[in-house]
Amino acid sequence: MFMASGFEEGGKTVCYKYIPLKEGEIVRVGSFEIKCTEYKEFANGQVVRRKLEVKYSDLNPEKEVSFTVEHVQYAKSTDGDLSECPMNPKIFSNLVRIARKNKKPVIIHCRDGVNRSGAFAYDIREIDAQWKKDKDEIDAKRKTEQTELEKVLAKRRKEMEKEGWIYSEKGYTRHRNTGKQGEWYQEDDDGDIRDLFEYGNAELIGKWMQMNK
Repeated sequence: MFMASGFEEGGKTVCYKYIPLKEGEIVRVGSFEIKCTEYKEFANGQVVRRKLEVKYSDLNPEKEVSFTVEHVQYAKSTDGDLSECPMNPKIFSNLVRIARKNKKPVIIHCRDGVNRSGAFAYDIREIDAQWKKDKDEIDAKRKTEQTELEKVLAKRRKEMEKEGWIYSEKGYTRHRNTGKQGEWYQEDDDGDIRDLFEYGNAELIGKWMQMNK
């Protein structure tokens, strides 16, 4: 169950307190007994998630029925307001999305919550658009850095090949004469700059590229 408003906003009561607000509290409404068994806050307390245990015996007085409800509330708002932090409605929206993905019933209620829906949708759209823009810029920068790195690698390989080194994915290898007739030994150099790139060591990559311009 998702509640897109507080119980009171701007000193005005906008919803009846039909649930216990804190962990361990119990509220009775008619034949329903509701107990808060879990309480968690997100986004500096603006998003609150409660686990409620509901018991009732209306249908059969001799047999008590119980079930659990997860209650997510967009709390600490003022009338006509959304949030100072745009990530707060995003967090609330993500919880709604998770519930829908799990195919669980979703109830979003209260007048102020309904009026706030458009603002939720707008904020989420803007956040997603900014995320895509940032991602595109990062991808473009990485592509440029990759191209520059490939140039540096190609230059280094040519220099190493002149000295008799053979390149492979494991690094560089060459065979050298010991000075005695018929005796050779293998020399390895596995310190390829690509290793630094794959492990994301930008500082070392930058220094290496400056040294090899």
